[in-house]
Amino acid sequence: MRTDVRQGDCAVRAGRSGKLVLDQQSQSLLTEARLSAWIEAIKPALLAKLVG
Repeated sequence: MRTDVRQGDCAVRAGRSGKLVLDQQSQSLLTEARLSAWIEAIKPALLAKLVG
């Protein structure tokens, strides 16, 4: 899994990007787990924005 983060047009907080990168060509078996983990990681921030 890639650990580098491009800091172009997205906000980067605590060394993490809000972007999700999926590689359907060579790592398609990892897509579902990555998507689930990404959703769980961004859920608190999204809920705070919606409720806030």
